[in-house]
Amino acid sequence: MASIEQRGKSFRIIFRFEGQRYTRSLVTRSEKVALGALHRLEDNLRRVELGTLTIPPDVDAADFLLSDGTQTGVEKPAPTRSPIRTLGKLCESYLASMPDGGRCSAANGTVMASLHTEPIQYSSGNCPLPNGSNATVGLSSGCPL
Repeated sequence: MASIEQRGKSFRIIFRFEGQRYTRSLVTRSEKVALGALHRLEDNLRRVELGTLTIPPDVDAADFLLSDGTQTGVEKPAPTRSPIRTLGKLCESYLASMPDGGRCSAANGTVMASLHTEPIQYSSGNCPLPNGSNATVGLSSGCPL
C-alpha cells in the first residue's frame, strides 16, 4: 500500500516494500501528477509481486520502482557525436558505403543514389561538378562517368 502526502506546497510518496518504509519527494505541486505517480508505483509493486518485474540487487528499490524500472544505477554511455557535419560529407559517406563506392551501376541502383546526391554535394561546395562543368548540377545531369 502506498500513499501521497502534501508537505507545504509539494507532494511526497510513502510506501512499504519488503518490510522497509520508503519516502520520496515527488518534486511536484500538482495533486494530479502525484496521484499518477502513486498509481504507477502501485502497479510496479503489483508487477514485482507477480514476478513480471524484477528489482536488480544493487539498485535502490524506491528509485527503481518510482522510475518504472528504468533507473538501474548503471550509467548510460555518453552519446558520441558523428564526424559528419555537412550535407556534402553525409553524401560522401553514403556513397562510399555503397558496394562500388557510389559510382554508376544500373545493376545495384547507385545511378539513382548518385543522381540525387549530386545537387546536395554541389550546393554544399564539397564536390566538383561532373566533367569539370560550371553548370549547376540538377536532376537531369545524370551520373558522372
